[in-house]
Order: sequence, then C-alpha cells, then structure tokens
Amino acid sequence: MPPVPAPTSLRGRRDLFISIDQSRGACFLGCLMPNRAHRPRRLIPALLLSLLIFASGCSGFHRAWKTAGATPEASGGMQGRWEGVWLSDHNGHTGRLRCLVTHRSNDVYQAWFHAKYQKIFSFAYRVTLEVTPGEGEFRFTGQENLGTLGGGLYEYAGSVEGTNFFSTYKSTHDHGTFRMGRPLGGNR
Repeated sequence: MPPVPAPTSLRGRRDLFISIDQSRGACFLGCLMPNRAHRPRRLIPALLLSLLIFASGCSGFHRAWKTAGATPEASGGMQGRWEGVWLSDHNGHTGRLRCLVTHRSNDVYQAWFHAKYQKIFSFAYRVTLEVTPGEGEFRFTGQENLGTLGGGLYEYAGSVEGTNFFSTYKSTHDHGTFRMGRPLGGNR
C-alpha cells in the first residue's frame, strides 16, 4: 500500500511522511532532513497525528494477544502466544518480541510479530510460514516484504521444539535471531 497522503496543512512538506499497511498490521513514521523553512510549532501537530496513527496500528495486535491469552495454549504445537527477544547480529540492537501464531491450512501458519526497540518504538507485521512437522519439532520458512521503510524483503527460517521458538531472519540491510518461549501465566 502506498504511503498515506499527509493532511492538507502538510502537503508540499518534504520532511514528514506516514506509511500504513493494514494488510500486514504494519505502520511507519518517517522524518527526513528538515528544510530551512522548518518551524517546530508546525511539526508538533503532525507528529501527534502520526503518533496517534502509529499507536492505533499496533493496537490490533494487543487485542488479539489478550484474546489468545484467555484460551489455554495447545500443547506440542506451534499455535498460540510466544514471547522473548529479537537480536540484530548486524548492529547489536535488541528488544522485546511477541508473536501470535495461527494455523491457516495444511502446513501453512501465520506469525504476527510485535517487536519493541528501546521500550518506546513498536513495529507489528505478519509473515506466512510454510511448516514441515517433524518428530518433536516443527521446521519453518517464510518471507515478507516490509516495504522500503521496514527494510525490504525479509527471509525467515527456524524451528519450534516444545516451548522453544527459534528463528533467523535476514534482509539486505540486517540479519539476526528471534528467541521465544511460551508466556509465563497471566494475560499480560
């Protein structure tokens, strides 16, 4: 989906853009180098609007997370809630990671990831995973294009064994790992 046009009062500005992709549950806020005529008092309403849009894009994940927490986890499968950390091997960045996995058909699952960076920046997106069940484990691969602002095409490969979810990810600009387990009780 192309970037959302800025409100009329911001048209012609080249320093702020918003991109929302509801099909993947992803939202981005970008700010380019400010021009010389930049006035902070004009930028504040734009940033507040962007923050509101950004926060609402990730709220769907939070609702789904709480709903999934109200039902018991299926033992021995991939479906359900996972939480842990992501780590970029490229630059050392890391943060909290949550994931909801749902079974779509046959050996196709959907993983809805919600990542945090420095406790304030959030990013949510969905990836279709092709799963090969094995003896005591599920191996999977998948890929998703997160757009230019999200880093382009990402490829995933990993496995689920019992209560351990491990995946590698790689794109042109980044590569790293996801390590997750089942949440420890409650509907957090």
